[in-house]
Amino acid sequence: MDFLRVSFAAAGYEVITAQDGPSALRVAMRERPDLIILNGVLSGTDRLEAVREVRRNTLVSHVPIMILSSRGVTQDIVAALDAGADDFIQTPFEPSELMARIKTQLRRSGQERSLNPLTGLPGNITIEAEFKRIVASRQPFAVIYADIDNFKSVNDAYGFLQGDEGIKLLAEIILDSVHRFGNPYDFVGHVGGDDFVVCTTPDKADGICQHIIRRFSAQVPFLYHPLDRARGFIPGVNRQGQEVRHTVATISLAVVTNERREIESHWEIGEITAELKRASKQIPHSIYIKDLRGTGEAQDATLTDRHDFTSLPPAAFVTDDYVLRLVTPPVLKRHGLAVRVCDSLADAVNLAPAVLIVDTEALTAQREVVLAWIRGGRPIILLGDLLDDALHGLPAGIPVVRLAKPVNLSECAQHLACLYRLVLARTKAANLKAAAVGAEGHM
Repeated sequence: MDFLRVSFAAAGYEVITAQDGPSALRVAMRERPDLIILNGVLSGTDRLEAVREVRRNTLVSHVPIMILSSRGVTQDIVAALDAGADDFIQTPFEPSELMARIKTQLRRSGQERSLNPLTGLPGNITIEAEFKRIVASRQPFAVIYADIDNFKSVNDAYGFLQGDEGIKLLAEIILDSVHRFGNPYDFVGHVGGDDFVVCTTPDKADGICQHIIRRFSAQVPFLYHPLDRARGFIPGVNRQGQEVRHTVATISLAVVTNERREIESHWEIGEITAELKRASKQIPHSIYIKDLRGTGEAQDATLTDRHDFTSLPPAAFVTDDYVLRLVTPPVLKRHGLAVRVCDSLADAVNLAPAVLIVDTEALTAQREVVLAWIRGGRPIILLGDLLDDALHGLPAGIPVVRLAKPVNLSECAQHLACLYRLVLARTKAANLKAAAVGAEGHM
């Protein structure tokens, strides 16, 4: 034992000793160690009983247990592992091997303590470490913070077990969305309750967010009782005794990136997230909101009215994608751009918009209408690639922007602003020409 104590101290570990099984349990409950090592001083029966006692005690049941024993026959090893031990080392042993096994147990224990017990996803300790890592890397990153709205009513009406089902559903949806639209090594963490985070890159954030909203909106109604699902709300009574209607849960996603400004600390991620969450809660449906402020902008700087396009009609947007219809107008509004969603291409064209935005997947027999708009030299943004074959051979300078799906709405906003500027320039040139012609007529 003296040899072990000296070896552990030399390796930087604090060692607390006990003389027998019962006292080992008492010491463990008082000191809450990171690792319990039972050596050969205890008889085999006493060791197994000590292991079982630790595993039965909720205060220390999570602590890893290693057994050092001169008896290393298979029967002894199996008995120890069955009782709840995590590792078994036969003496004599190589000190370097023992230290390596200790480090492995401590590392695994630390990881497991950080895992959320409901979802098995990394918890706050690992999340904080990941935030520090991405900030220190100085590489482009995006942190998506997911939070369910109106979720308390589910717990109140159906009990916490049904609420847990909703949390596990969201975890599965987020993992699926990151798998489909993220990078291979993106990070997903569970802050607690119905709060989750994703660490990805800015180019992947829109696709992940759109898919999360799409799947959540489709699946969350099935958490509700069929009657509540049919009427679209849970009836309840508030503290004043008044009847209230709790609508079906929605989801808010806040996206923090370092695209437009440097983020120096992991604390900043949390501060910006809180700000974005407040903005998202003001929108009464599922939404994702991305950080738009640049370096040096004031904390209360407005995120709208960044462009002077008020003299132009809004852009008209045609899509049958539920999520894009839901999120595009408020997201582009934060960029200072007005967009009106239309049910059909005819409705959009009749608005005589400054710019037309068309989801090519929504087109059927209306391709010629879009192509006529393009041939007329009018600005258009095409989402998806279903019209690419018809665009070959168009004259140079035609104001057509093609964006892949899932759509990066920040990129869409940049192109829309450029097309608006083109329309303004054309309008100004036409007005100057008309004024010049008018002046000639009076000469």
